[in-house]
Amino acid sequence: MSELANRAMISELNISMYSARKTDKKATNELRAMYGITEVNAIKAGKRLLPEEAPSFKAITQIVTKARTTFRDQTLPWNDSGARILPSANFMNCTEIFRVIETEFYTALPIFWEEWPLLKKRAEKILNGLYREEDYPSLEKLKKRFSFALQFYPLPDAEDFRADISAEAVEAIKQQIEFNTQAKVARSMEEPYLRLLDGVAHMASRLQGLKECPCRNCVGKTFETDKFGDSVVNNLINLCDVLPRLNLTADKNLDYFIEKVKIGLTPFQPDLVRSSEVVKKALADTAREIQEQMSAFFAPAA
Repeated sequence: MSELANRAMISELNISMYSARKTDKKATNELRAMYGITEVNAIKAGKRLLPEEAPSFKAITQIVTKARTTFRDQTLPWNDSGARILPSANFMNCTEIFRVIETEFYTALPIFWEEWPLLKKRAEKILNGLYREEDYPSLEKLKKRFSFALQFYPLPDAEDFRADISAEAVEAIKQQIEFNTQAKVARSMEEPYLRLLDGVAHMASRLQGLKECPCRNCVGKTFETDKFGDSVVNNLINLCDVLPRLNLTADKNLDYFIEKVKIGLTPFQPDLVRSSEVVKKALADTAREIQEQMSAFFAPAA
């Protein structure tokens, strides 16, 4: 267990920001009365407190979205609370990325704060009778709504467990910690395989010009055209770059499939793929072969 603890850590991304949304009690009561609704929580009237066109606020939300997406991309699942595993091999890369994002976040805030009075005035006109001055925090309180922190904690290590209880109880608890940790690690190591399968499946669907893609990122999405975009190849290249650093258990089979994808699917320029049906078909065949091999080898837990 100590070896695993040296190879990874628990990481949490904690970001808070102003929501710019609120439930309006007066409007809610009016709606209940209008439709004869007696159940208290059956309906609520929510309102957006800022104009839809608020570039300074939108810039912050985009940075936060990027941060959360990047955090998922650079780490592996750990539990449902938001904590994730960060392999030590990816620590430097991940922290460097987040230094940049954190700088972007704190650079964007003063622009929003400066625009705050103007946004409130615009919101007052938009909301009309639903505008309430008390819905808006003071600038001083607004600033306290924003924070950004990437934090790290050691993986639980059964050998570090101490308690003033019997030796038998200590050993039982140590075994339970060991079992739980290993189970979570095993579950976490499904994620790199799933990401790779998603990337290959997405490329295969775009090579075939399908309207729907089976990968997790495209669930519910329909493509309007059969265009093969640059991002299809570039995203797969980026995936093959980060996944080796997320190979927490040094899984040789995962390394094998990553290399197979790199050699078989990423060397071709998107322009060449778009212009050559021969290349497109060859890549589609390779993608299908890799999918079949990975699916036969890897079956995620239910």
